[in-house]
Amino acid sequence: MRLIFREMWVGLLVAVLMGSIGGGILRGAEEERGTEEGDEAGREFFENEIRPLLVTHCLECHGEEKQEGGLQLTSRKEVLAGGDAGEAVIPKKPGESLLMQAVEYLEEPKMPPKGKLSDGEIAKFRKWIEMGVPWGVESQPKDGGGTVKKEFEVTDKQRGWWAFQGVKDPVVPTLKDGGWVQNEIDCFIGEKLEREGISVAGEADRR
Repeated sequence: MRLIFREMWVGLLVAVLMGSIGGGILRGAEEERGTEEGDEAGREFFENEIRPLLVTHCLECHGEEKQEGGLQLTSRKEVLAGGDAGEAVIPKKPGESLLMQAVEYLEEPKMPPKGKLSDGEIAKFRKWIEMGVPWGVESQPKDGGGTVKKEFEVTDKQRGWWAFQGVKDPVVPTLKDGGWVQNEIDCFIGEKLEREGISVAGEADRR
């Protein structure tokens, strides 16, 4: 009887250990895959915050056609490969990443060379690296079914997106009856009202 119980306990112990090891392997694979591709939040952060910065400030010198210093920033693979100076980015280690030193103007070459990014933009790059350098995923059909990942490419249409355009001062409209206007914002509101044939109500009292 004792022998039977002993064998049962040994079998149970082996099952628990195998489950723990297997779970660890699966978690490790998932973490590695998550680092490579990023979760949905990471991909959204890249698309909304990092891709526009790369297109506006980086790809002119580090795109498909031109790679200064041997550095190309058009795919996660290329970013991690780095350039002539070595690895540009070390996932989750912004303090050790050459890209951060460059955008913070701590080391040569300073990037972008035309002017330092704002503190907010630099913070976005730092957060991106801390997140593990997530990347957007674009897929296209392939023969035989399934999908293949398409590397990051910037088209002329994408370059024309409003978020990539420089900030310009709009022309302040002139109103037919602008006696009530107190600032430039009122001028834009008044223009819309005049176009719709709506008159401005008198100023309300303070009671």
